[in-house]
Amino acid sequence: MEIGAVADSSGLNLYALLFHMGPGDEAGKVYDVANAEWVTYVDADRDDYDIAMSELDGSGIYTAQAPNLPTGKFYRALVYDKDGAAPSSANDTYKTALNVGGNLTASAGVVDESRTWPIEKTSAGFRSPKTITLQPGFAGTLAVDLSRVLNPGTGVASVDSVTDEESQTPAIGLTNLVASGDRRHARFDVSNLSDGNSYRLKVMVGTTDGQTLPCDVLLVCEETP
Repeated sequence: MEIGAVADSSGLNLYALLFHMGPGDEAGKVYDVANAEWVTYVDADRDDYDIAMSELDGSGIYTAQAPNLPTGKFYRALVYDKDGAAPSSANDTYKTALNVGGNLTASAGVVDESRTWPIEKTSAGFRSPKTITLQPGFAGTLAVDLSRVLNPGTGVASVDSVTDEESQTPAIGLTNLVASGDRRHARFDVSNLSDGNSYRLKVMVGTTDGQTLPCDVLLVCEETP
């Protein structure tokens, strides 16, 4: 399976980091080339993940061969220009992102804006000014949008956990945690909502530059006419 093509200036030292977009337990993980497995991204191990891209005959067009990947899955390659002997999130220049193995469209997890929290960085941490209100019995996918708080050239690598900080009863169902195809959103499914409950959720998001962003959002379950 091929990664590319990428058109840019000639003479660059491009490489790709390959992320699993699901479905499956590997979703949100990066491919470890050195050990041939999907792993949680660790910035210090970036040199285990890089897939070198080759320029075609001085043309400024670059491609690479992805590992032997299962069909029926979606993958995303983040392309960087290496500045130095080893890959570095601090020094390398982000170039582009490429879908690999399929077309990441709405069926792959785009969530309606009405069910998405925008995240902002405040003096109290990473929070959303928005409250999402859902009807009792709702079961489906919600998302947090981290576009405003991600460092330039980075994206969402993983959704590590989602917890109800107030431990409401009955317990809310929180499952299927995954990074979206655009690497700007964290998605998860909710179920078992109870009328009158307010859920203060903490969404722990890992980024491609090794950060962990604890995002606080408010979900209210309320019967509406």
